[in-house]
Amino acid sequence: SFCSILLLGASQVSFAACDQTLSPGANLASAISSAAAGSTICLNNGNYGSVNLSGINKSNYVTVQSVSGRGATISPQIGNSKFLQFNNLTVSGSTINSCSSSIKLTNSTFTGGLLITMRGSTCTYPLNITVDGNIFSNLQGALYEGRISVADDDGHQPSMGVIISNNEIRDGCQSDGIFLAGGASGVQIGPGNVFSNIVQSGSIHCDNIQFYGSGWNNSIVKNLFKTGSSFLMLVDSADNAIISDNIFDGTGDAAG
Repeated sequence: SFCSILLLGASQVSFAACDQTLSPGANLASAISSAAAGSTICLNNGNYGSVNLSGINKSNYVTVQSVSGRGATISPQIGNSKFLQFNNLTVSGSTINSCSSSIKLTNSTFTGGLLITMRGSTCTYPLNITVDGNIFSNLQGALYEGRISVADDDGHQPSMGVIISNNEIRDGCQSDGIFLAGGASGVQIGPGNVFSNIVQSGSIHCDNIQFYGSGWNNSIVKNLFKTGSSFLMLVDSADNAIISDNIFDGTGDAAG
């Protein structure tokens, strides 16, 4: 229904009890690697920089979150890892690759783009990657043309198992909102994303969502689009796509 689509930020903000608390300068990668499955690492305010998280395999989520608000800044670089969640943070860009699975990026403000790419990797799908309740405002593209870019090898690929929901994707024209590249397939966009004020200006073409490549079985369901120059650009990768229960409000072309 119309009302359900307008429940912006429908994912509930939550803070788990802290099992350990770190400050800037700590070896965060080591702390995450050695943390018990199901535990929570809290970060005091400050910048923790780029954190290389490779080959970390847990049996239940290890959560990394700010002590208060979104006061801790981090750039997680996640490769071949399982069961990691990043919650209530400022994320200065992130990459998820090398068959990482059961990854959650939630309730955070992104100041750099998010790249999810499995190009060149032979993965067991679905990956169960969730991007929920975040803000992506006026950012440059993450490797490809999207402030959220999702990529896989060319040709029809199995469903990746990526869900992008309840995010605010808004403002500016440095990049598309969401960009699917190569054979990225089985990506669910929605419910609850709000795309707003991504308006063409200058030489950069900025779509709210663009599919570019040979992917299939992607879906765009129960999102709100308002005041944009180009809401959907689905020239490629629209095989077996599901587009339903979205609201297009204001200026812009619904599809290109």
